[in-house]
Amino acid sequence: DVVFALLLFVGGLVHVTGHRHAGSSYPVWLLVLLLAGASLPTMFRRRYPLTALVIVTACVVMTTMSGASFAPDPLIAPPLYMVAVTFQRREAAVVLGLVELALIGAMAVSVSRRPADFYVTFNIFLAAATWFIGDSVRARRAYMAGLVEQEAQRQRQEMQLAERSIAEERLQIARELHDVVAHSLSVIAVQSAVGHHVLDSQP
Repeated sequence: DVVFALLLFVGGLVHVTGHRHAGSSYPVWLLVLLLAGASLPTMFRRRYPLTALVIVTACVVMTTMSGASFAPDPLIAPPLYMVAVTFQRREAAVVLGLVELALIGAMAVSVSRRPADFYVTFNIFLAAATWFIGDSVRARRAYMAGLVEQEAQRQRQEMQLAERSIAEERLQIARELHDVVAHSLSVIAVQSAVGHHVLDSQP
């Protein structure tokens, strides 16, 4: 994750120092800082996906408002993907809506101030596409986890059924042994009583 974030930052430096940002109202050093804020939080997107997304989105919005864009670097995609995969669909959809509103608002501000290149719309479509991919992956993982849980539950039921069968068989054997032993003891008791009765006359 650290290497990936550093690669995003280094790759973005090419665009920051290129001609595409010549019309930006921000100096190059500020664009570099915004680039760092838009790329480096990617390294902790797995542990804090929402925090990373907020930081990245804020930096991308500020850059877009200046009339520039970090496109085609997919800076907003990694943290948004993690949000879509980690959170439930409704929560992730709300997050996507807020991100899209922020990006559209930044694009509107940029266009109202000065002519902007078509790259300012890149993150809007990228965010939507990333969310749909992440949501599909989350649904697929949930489906597979459900199948695994069903299989585990089926195995538990089979094991419980086997244990119940063994317990019933043991109980049946115990009953049979009890009947056999009880019958034998009854015969012994009768024979002993008769023997005691005729001991003197028929020893």
